[in-house]
Amino acid sequence: MERDHNKRIHGFREVVDLIASSKKPIVSHNSLNDFTAIHSKFLAPLPSTFDEFRHSLGSVFPYIIDVKHLMKKFGSQKNLNNIYVATSYLNSRFFAPVDVEIPQQGTSPDTDRMKSLGHNVIKISELFAKLCFILKVDPKSLEAIEEVNGHFPLPLKCDGSIFNPCSTSYQDFTNDEEVRVRAKRCETVSSKNVVFLWGFQCGISGGQLKSFLYGKHEVFSHEFDVFLVDDSCAVVVFWSSGYSEVLLEAMYDSGSLKDMLSEGIRAAGYDAYVKVCKLGLWKTNLADSFDLALEEESERLLEEAQHAKKLSVIHSDEMINLDDL
Repeated sequence: MERDHNKRIHGFREVVDLIASSKKPIVSHNSLNDFTAIHSKFLAPLPSTFDEFRHSLGSVFPYIIDVKHLMKKFGSQKNLNNIYVATSYLNSRFFAPVDVEIPQQGTSPDTDRMKSLGHNVIKISELFAKLCFILKVDPKSLEAIEEVNGHFPLPLKCDGSIFNPCSTSYQDFTNDEEVRVRAKRCETVSSKNVVFLWGFQCGISGGQLKSFLYGKHEVFSHEFDVFLVDDSCAVVVFWSSGYSEVLLEAMYDSGSLKDMLSEGIRAAGYDAYVKVCKLGLWKTNLADSFDLALEEESERLLEEAQHAKKLSVIHSDEMINLDDL
């Protein structure tokens, strides 16, 4: 029996080596336990920390995509361990015309078991295809992933797997004020990298809003996430410096984001939120608070402009024309 077991292990090692040498993306579902087992049996003893484990695993399998982890981009708070439940959840909230027919066959317990495993593989592929459609990921970019400097397509770069976290170093930020984001995994970013967005359709999820923003402007080709503050307002977090300013400038020029502005979507930096807090401009929802803050800011600027005009006139009256002397 031990001999047969060793044969099976040896045969599976060839599969592991073949997958590793191909450098192709591995699409999986809820795969942490699977990869810890593969690492301990075929690569090396498990490291003492998850970060060491991630780096060790990544040196062999550099492109791992876990569709369960990827589902978190769409604001799902459910524990979607079941592939069929995850697919149903996605179908109820997004339009993704990807359908796969699975023939019903099998007459013995062993055949039924193999059929079930095969069905799971097909359903994972279907779910991943739907996610790629929603995220606008070109399948050709995955086929040639080893030829593009070793990087995932942007939508899969950070949220594709717990094994591929964002590499942004938050120690580079020099702003004194920092903002915590994500409830389950607390992360700190500079307040300069945060933009508040409101005026979007009520009931939309953070994932849906992020999907909506993709392709609207080149600034969204960079690494960012969207988090709902309440039903009326969201926070756009850029994981690199400088892009929040680009977004705020683009929102109010005559460029590609003018359609968003005409639809009622507004944006403001963290300083607007600070003003809401300082002046106590709290309304039922944060969107109304921001509208009030921007309205007061416009009135203040108008008053300053009128005051400057008066000063200019007074100064003009006080000037002496040399011809009058």
